Amino acid sequence: MLRFVGDVRSRGWSWRTAGRVLASARTLFRWAWRAGRLLEDLGLLIEVPRGRTLLRTLNEDEVLRLLAACRSARDLALVEVLYGTGLRAGELLRLDLGDLDLGEGLLHVRQGKGRKDRTVPFGERVREALVRYLREERAGLAGEALFPTASRGRLSRSGLRTVLRRTGERAGLARHASPHRLRHSYATHLLRGGAGVVSIQALLGHGDLGSTEVYTEGEVGDLREVIARCHPRERGGRIPRR
Repeated sequence: MLRFVGDVRSRGWSWRTAGRVLASARTLFRWAWRAGRLLEDLGLLIEVPRGRTLLRTLNEDEVLRLLAACRSARDLALVEVLYGTGLRAGELLRLDLGDLDLGEGLLHVRQGKGRKDRTVPFGERVREALVRYLREERAGLAGEALFPTASRGRLSRSGLRTVLRRTGERAGLARHASPHRLRHSYATHLLRGGAGVVSIQALLGHGDLGSTEVYTEGEVGDLREVIARCHPRERGGRIPRR
């Protein structure tokens, strides 16, 4: 399935043509799942474009280059959190210090898409980056925001985009490392690592999985295990040295 979607994205088709092909594939996967030919509905992971360019993912090497190009502990933490949790840009920027549980490896996302709360686990690489950022840069700043500016306000969407754009340019990436592209890469790489579709959707906080928007402790533990087992950064990836 991933090869097929990647092939569609690489053909340079218009969004209408690609959308028709992907919508047909999604229907086929749904039929196969309902007919008992598949254990999960893989079509749920296929995003059909609607009037926009198809989003392409970064590969694992590109992500490592992006991490290596970060010039500060804050920038590294931003990239690690985006790629290590799949948070949306708005969810990341609304995080407060009180939403971070380093001991348990959890982020409490307040008022995500659809105004729903959820708890997202993260792995050791994200923890290391956050600890370093809190110790080296965040300690001297006031306010509740996890990622504030020097003027004590929250980092803005434009500020986040600027960080990623400049870091991507230093890394020599051909594609812009937007927050949504990192989110999409997170989901795609988890799937390639063996994570199930339902687990990925729960981690992403998709609105059509209302029963998994707020997790029980057992469910969070299961999702934490998925991250440790399937995420590239937890399967041998390392924090780049400077």
